[in-house]
Amino acid sequence: MTYKVGIDIGGTFTDLFAYETETGESLCISTPSTPENYANGVMDVIEKAGIRHEDITLIVHGTTVATNAMIMKAYADTAFVTTDGMRDLVEIGRFHRKILYDPYQKKPEPIVPRCNRFTVRERIDKDGGILIPLDEKQVRQVAEKIREKDIKTVCVGYMNSYVNKEHEHRTAEILKEELPETYIVSSADILPDIGALGRFTTGIINAALYHLVSRYIENLEDRLRAKGFGGKLLLVQSNGGAITSELVRTKPETLLMSGPAGGVVGALSIAKVSGHEDIITFDMGGTSTDISIIENGKPFMTSDFEVDWDMPVPIPLIEITSIGAGGGSIAWVDSGGVLKVGPKSAGAYPGPVCYGLGGTEPTVCDANLVLGYLDEEEFLAGDMRLDIEAAKASIEELGKKIGLGMLETAKGILEIVNQNMSNAVKEITIGKGRDPRDFVLSAFGGAGSMHAAACAEKVGIPVVIVPPEPGNLCAYGDINMDLHNEVERFFYSSLYKLDINDINTAFADMDAEGTALLLSQDVPIKEKVIKHIISMRYKGQSYELEIECEADLITEETVEKLEKDFHAAHKKIYFVNDPGSEVEITKLRTTVIGVIAEEINIQDAYISDSDADIKLVKAYFDDAETSTPVYQRDFTGSDITICGPAIIREKKSSTIIPPGKICRVDESTRSLIIEAEQEGGI
Repeated sequence: MTYKVGIDIGGTFTDLFAYETETGESLCISTPSTPENYANGVMDVIEKAGIRHEDITLIVHGTTVATNAMIMKAYADTAFVTTDGMRDLVEIGRFHRKILYDPYQKKPEPIVPRCNRFTVRERIDKDGGILIPLDEKQVRQVAEKIREKDIKTVCVGYMNSYVNKEHEHRTAEILKEELPETYIVSSADILPDIGALGRFTTGIINAALYHLVSRYIENLEDRLRAKGFGGKLLLVQSNGGAITSELVRTKPETLLMSGPAGGVVGALSIAKVSGHEDIITFDMGGTSTDISIIENGKPFMTSDFEVDWDMPVPIPLIEITSIGAGGGSIAWVDSGGVLKVGPKSAGAYPGPVCYGLGGTEPTVCDANLVLGYLDEEEFLAGDMRLDIEAAKASIEELGKKIGLGMLETAKGILEIVNQNMSNAVKEITIGKGRDPRDFVLSAFGGAGSMHAAACAEKVGIPVVIVPPEPGNLCAYGDINMDLHNEVERFFYSSLYKLDINDINTAFADMDAEGTALLLSQDVPIKEKVIKHIISMRYKGQSYELEIECEADLITEETVEKLEKDFHAAHKKIYFVNDPGSEVEITKLRTTVIGVIAEEINIQDAYISDSDADIKLVKAYFDDAETSTPVYQRDFTGSDITICGPAIIREKKSSTIIPPGKICRVDESTRSLIIEAEQEGGI
């Protein structure tokens, strides 16, 4: 027997999806995450699955190691070497204000404090010419200062290095001579982008994460190899593609949204089979909710990402909005006596009060339990017993602070968290010119299916899809990923004066470089796919839109189509365009994809054709205690329609069907479909 395994680490649980390549059978397992060392959780979940390490040929791993460092600002001490006069650019930023009318707001602390930022005399002009030669003596003086501070990672970022890397590369050579045990990175090698702030910040993030990510991967690989694992370990990138553990060590910034990306790919894989192309993904776990958009069967990509306010890292990734709303989100009362939920979470430890691991503050999970939506005996298929009395006591104590009883407080907790998540859905849809009524909501994560119908109703989304094993969909998405290799190059030209030979030559060189990267990873592929992206803007703008070029070669007809596509995209996003204005190209990107994923059906993991098993429980709907039918998910569903209120339970999740809604089962994917009883949607 041989297995391909996807493993996703969340804030509360570590999830595994295993696919047996000979029989086609699959398996889903979850264990509590281990924040003290997340590699422990990986080893634990494989052991619980009962799979021999030597039988695993491939592990695709969605990791939170970079994400957690970003959230907690737990970066390695890093030095930044830049052009004389540019020392404070990464702290000044773009003068953006997070809260427009708050004169007292403070900018976040820079990743590299001022005392660790150094300047060197040098200057390259916008065309790549050398205005001031590099002062190599000063570079060696800077190296001595870095040595005295015992800093082990350095980013070199000079003005206009995107058009001429000579000074950055020479500085890196000198620093490596003087500091042989230090990791040195050139910002233009990481991101050859015209924007200095984004280029510098991305290079700094690369350096600040390098040792953290490398240590994690080395530790995990050593432990897997010691147990007999002889296959390939791939990591999930934020762009929805996989990359080998060897290559990702020099590209740690690509892991910033590694975990959530797996869920988007998993939701897309399910949606393709069921025939849906316009989807809002709703991934609610124990710590956060991640929301993304799939349009016309493609995840919406962006290069407009910030690790903190006004700290851009403009690398290509799936656009994901994350908020601090999860099953472990803590309910609390602010100084004004207002009930709040999140963003602080109880996490995996101590977890919600009902876990009985020492948690004392009530959470969303506790509220779901006391309202009857969770079963204290059947949580995690009976692996964990929930303490309902402790949950009730904690919520009752919270309610005393606002003059509400236990049940009213629990209902208030869910109403607030549902509204918070609905607002996030509106932000990524209505806020960006999309009508949520044109989409379906794909709900997954351990808590997503409990809250999806309520959130969809608030926003106006007509249909909710709950895929099989929603708690393990990110791990399922991981194993459905292909290898992605991105190559970027600065290319500045007016679209009207474009030299077609130049751009075709540039893309040919980038295709070759991306293909070499793909082959260097030594992973068997089924086929190679190449995509070309062109960054375009109106002349005078300081931001670009990314337009996909579907042609292999640029021709006069291609240029005309690119112009039309740019004007249309600008109109869609900003509600205005200017077809009479000159359009510029600023950057090219090639994505070389190595197709490795197989068609894997998640429904085989646990669906059986047994008769529906129904029991009645007391749960609260519409402010009243209701005798509510509870179904087990492993029923034969294509001929069953369930009318709300009802609850459908499975190993790690519960799906809530509110009054006025019905639930049926999609025959092709065995996903649950929740919609209104009458026409018109939720």
